[in-house]
Amino acid sequence: MDTLKLIDPKDMRNMVTFFPELLSEIALESDLKDTIIKIHENGIDGLCFIGMGGSSIAGNYVKAIFSEKATVPMIVERSYTIPKYINKDWIVVAISYSGNTEETLSSLKTAMNNNLRTICITSNGVMEKSGCQFVSLPKNFQPRAAFPLIFSALLTITELSLGENITNFKRITKILQEKTNLWGKTIPKPAHFASLFENKIPLFIGAEHLSAVAYRAKCQINENSKHLAFNSEIPEANHNEIEGFEDSGEDLIKPIFLRGNHEFSKISSRLDTTYEMYKELKLDPLDLRIDCSSTIGEMLALTHYLDMVSIELAEIKGVNPITGNRISELKRRLS
Repeated sequence: MDTLKLIDPKDMRNMVTFFPELLSEIALESDLKDTIIKIHENGIDGLCFIGMGGSSIAGNYVKAIFSEKATVPMIVERSYTIPKYINKDWIVVAISYSGNTEETLSSLKTAMNNNLRTICITSNGVMEKSGCQFVSLPKNFQPRAAFPLIFSALLTITELSLGENITNFKRITKILQEKTNLWGKTIPKPAHFASLFENKIPLFIGAEHLSAVAYRAKCQINENSKHLAFNSEIPEANHNEIEGFEDSGEDLIKPIFLRGNHEFSKISSRLDTTYEMYKELKLDPLDLRIDCSSTIGEMLALTHYLDMVSIELAEIKGVNPITGNRISELKRRLS
């Protein structure tokens, strides 16, 4: 099946539906793979992922996946510049689906002017013509809907850079397809889950590798559903945010805890205890879990599900998940 031929770029639900299959659609060109392997053999001091919005979130996922096994630092930069400590022994990966993201192009220019080792992930635009070696993405996606494509490309680049085994995305695709078949059975239907917070502000709470998923969920609810949402991370939220519900919140906020099978024991205790305290505060928190044998499977299964939840919430509210009128207006005023 040629998944890309089935994608309707004007239909966000269609793009989200094919999330699992899109993970298997990107393969690096042999010359780029050879370049990265040579860089690995010569040694690297770190990886810097630069991007904005839907193009950048894959960096958070890759960083989370390697948090306990990477032997060099990984950073995600969302700005016009990159830190001065990044030198020629680092790899800079610039990600812009459109190829025209102002902040990312500025950071890329700095990296290239400093003769840093740069790789781009893009579908078009100025970035494609920058002279940087790049992964070419299929055109006509919304950047946030292109996440599976960007993620698979970035993870492969990172694995090659670190000399790690390459992820079998066809296997991951199969796992996500199996989990999707459980929606409405052991996993609530996305439409039902969306209805549980349609009149409140969802607060997605994650820990460790699921913190990235919580941030993605917040962004998807913002952009697709045109609905205010926030995210937070345990244990940090236990040192500040928890006090914010002392006198208010029960009529406004809906905490949503993202849980998994790969939690550190102390983190599990904190999540359990925080959940109980929020119940006592009458916040009526939700608990969401999709069991998988691997952290990457867990992250992507929850991401796919919550992406669809954002589409269902848009349906409930009667808004178009494709449009981004305020973002466009901001760009117009800045131009």
